[in-house]
Amino acid sequence: MPHGRPRPADAPDHELTARIRSGADQEAAAVLYERHGPSVLAYARGCCRSAHTAEDLASEAFARTLEAVRAGHGPHAAWRPYLLTVVRRTAAEWAASERRTVLSEDFERWCDGPSGAADAASAEDRALRDEDRRLVLHGFRSLPERWQAVLWYAEVDREPAGTVARLLGLSRSGVASLTARAREGLREAYLAAHLRRTGGDEECRRYGSLLAAAARRPEARAKRALAAHLDTCPACRRAMAELTDLNERIGAVLPVAVLLWGGERLVSGAAATAAAGGAGTAGGGAAVPAVPVPDPTAVGSWPVKALPWGAGAAAAAVAALWLAAAPWGGPDSDGPGVAAPTAAPSAAAPPSDRVPRAVPPPASPGPTGSTPAAAPAPGGTATEPPVRAAAEPVPAPHDRTRLRIAATGRCVEIPDAEPAYGVQAREATCDGSAGQQWDVLMPYEGDRGRLQVRNTATGLCLRNSGTTKDREPVVQHRCDAGDRRQLWWLYTEDGTVGSLWDQDVVMILGLADWYEGEKGLPHSPRLATNHNYYNSSSFRLLFDGVLFDGRMAEAAERPS
Repeated sequence: MPHGRPRPADAPDHELTARIRSGADQEAAAVLYERHGPSVLAYARGCCRSAHTAEDLASEAFARTLEAVRAGHGPHAAWRPYLLTVVRRTAAEWAASERRTVLSEDFERWCDGPSGAADAASAEDRALRDEDRRLVLHGFRSLPERWQAVLWYAEVDREPAGTVARLLGLSRSGVASLTARAREGLREAYLAAHLRRTGGDEECRRYGSLLAAAARRPEARAKRALAAHLDTCPACRRAMAELTDLNERIGAVLPVAVLLWGGERLVSGAAATAAAGGAGTAGGGAAVPAVPVPDPTAVGSWPVKALPWGAGAAAAAVAALWLAAAPWGGPDSDGPGVAAPTAAPSAAAPPSDRVPRAVPPPASPGPTGSTPAAAPAPGGTATEPPVRAAAEPVPAPHDRTRLRIAATGRCVEIPDAEPAYGVQAREATCDGSAGQQWDVLMPYEGDRGRLQVRNTATGLCLRNSGTTKDREPVVQHRCDAGDRRQLWWLYTEDGTVGSLWDQDVVMILGLADWYEGEKGLPHSPRLATNHNYYNSSSFRLLFDGVLFDGRMAEAAERPS
């Protein structure tokens, strides 16, 4: 890790998360509570009949989240939307227990649903089915965590740029740039989720990119072919409407889609805060947002108010209660010290907790400088003769797995396990050889958005070209965590399926001949980076298990 870590109060959320996972920095947890406690308590108040019960609900949500983080799950950078979801899920569990009586009438009605039945199937189970139907939610959770965070803080909560910058470890200008990229990423993720729901319909896939373009410019006349398709396809017609809504009202759409209940009140609270010109600052004495006047005639009307839990004795006391409620390991603990909580991550935490993906700060220094590689030739090796790698210290892997191309079922390998710089990766029939085994490294501790992928046999890391040209080769090179061309962002779909992207989240790793590979046609076995065309299965990778659950790394370290 880089030297000279900032004090916890000044550190971004993802670094505080890493400190918590190390088991040696309880102050980091208190800082996170101070930053996000007001929003969590405000949302909990809408779920409960009394302020005292809301505090209990908020504390339980924090304790569950902390427990998940300590177990290697939970949020990494997007703490606030994660915590709010845990509040809602925890309250839904209460609705199916004797604690139901402490919940607000509005939340009870939502849990009961149209049938009026007050059991788990009609509450949280129904909520999970509702989540599954929401493409916006699927798209949001597929984003890198820092994208999720910047959208929530900048678009939903309308935090000042300086506050968002501190939460995410960015500059003020970096916040604007990341927000723009995240908005575009959400549109693309929504569209990918929509195309998956269409069952691979070729016509829907063909018009997919036109949908996104039309949603960005709703005032423009739709192309005649697209208009004709929309006339006959209800699914794409609905997607067009939702994409347009997402483009124009992202701050209002996101909380409703992500939280399922009470999200619109967060929007009204943020709007009131912005209108009053009093947006709060995270940590160190957060300002109290303006309180909207509740409409007594409206169903579910309750004031969204962030209580003044800034720095001071009250914050310290509540944080201490939270810390005491969580099963902390001692400073010498070398693991989570506890099993994952019964309701987290699978029941009490968002699905995105399987492998969080964080967007790194734009100028984070690496341990060493980068070393340029020779440009690879079309044949799969460098234009100069491959340079044989010198023996170097080998960091222990955080995980080990095969990487199988979803479209073909074949394994990514280094041909003949040749330990030379510039050799291009390719796919081949899976044979269990060491050249088809890959170590997943996390050089920036706790940051799963900057991963290296090292071949087990050669000890060299995959490196992209650093360009935005399609079909550019991916080769192996000396592992260097300071070389951003070796750092990959990991998207996951269900923990065992994912994709690897470059650090700009523009180019994706996969077959150079992605179309032919997906269609079962003759194709080159070479691996390259391409733009993500139609969410092709040639860009999806199958792992041998859930990454970072600890089991594969332990198996890799056992003597053979």
